[in-house]
Amino acid sequence: MTTTKFIITENVKRLSELELETVELDYHNLDEENPFLSENLEQILTEKLEAKGWDVNDLKIFYSLGYCQGDGFMFEGSITTKEGCFKIKQSGHYFHQNSKTINVDYYIFGEDNLDEMDLTPEQEKIVENYEEEFNEEYKDLCREMEKIGYEIIEANNEESICRSAYEEWKTKNNVENNHELWDEAYIIKKPEKEKTKDYLLIGTSGNTSIELYLKDREVKIFDEVVNTNNTYRTKTIKEDEE
Repeated sequence: MTTTKFIITENVKRLSELELETVELDYHNLDEENPFLSENLEQILTEKLEAKGWDVNDLKIFYSLGYCQGDGFMFEGSITTKEGCFKIKQSGHYFHQNSKTINVDYYIFGEDNLDEMDLTPEQEKIVENYEEEFNEEYKDLCREMEKIGYEIIEANNEESICRSAYEEWKTKNNVENNHELWDEAYIIKKPEKEKTKDYLLIGTSGNTSIELYLKDREVKIFDEVVNTNNTYRTKTIKEDEE
C-alpha cells in the first residue's frame, strides 16, 4: 500500500518560538589568508605619517602577526622632517619596531649631510635628543600599526567564522532563505543582555567573546506529514524573502 503525503503550509511562527539548535563557532578551519591586509596597513600608515607632517619616500612595510615571540610590525623608507632625513632599513630576521637601522642626514645646522665629526658637543647633544625622540615616535607608531594589523585579522576571521556558522545553522535547522549573513542586523560580540531581547542566539563558543545573534522574525513552517499515522517526517522553516 502506498503512503500518501501532504504539506501544511500556513503555519506561521516567530523564530524564537521554535526549538532551534545553536551551532559552535568553529575556529579550527579558518582561511588565514588576508589578501588586502598589506594594502590596508600601508594606506593606514601613510595617513598616519602625513598626519605627523613627515614626508616619506620608498615606503615599504614588514610584519609578522602570528602572536609569536619576535612578531610585530616595522617599515623602512626615507622620512624627512624639519630636522633632517631619517633613512630606515629593515635589519635582522624579525619584523618589529627594533629590527631596523637608522641613518640620518641633518638639516638643523644649515648644512646637508653634516658629518658627525664636525659637530660641536652642543650639536651632538641636540642630534642625540632628536634621534631618541624620532626612535620613540617610530616605535610607538609600529606598535600602533601592529595592534591595527591584529584587529584587521581578527575582524576578518570573525566574519569568516560567523558566515560559516550561519550556513551551518540554516542546514541544521532546515532554514531556507537567500539572505546573506549581514542582510539584517546581527550581533557578533557578546552584547549587553537588554540589547538581545529581539534577537535569537544561533552560534556560540566557550573560549571566545563572540556570540552570533539573528534578529527574531516571523517565518513559515512547512510540515510534511504522513496521513496514515499523522507523524511528522520533515519540518522546513522558510523565511520571507521580501
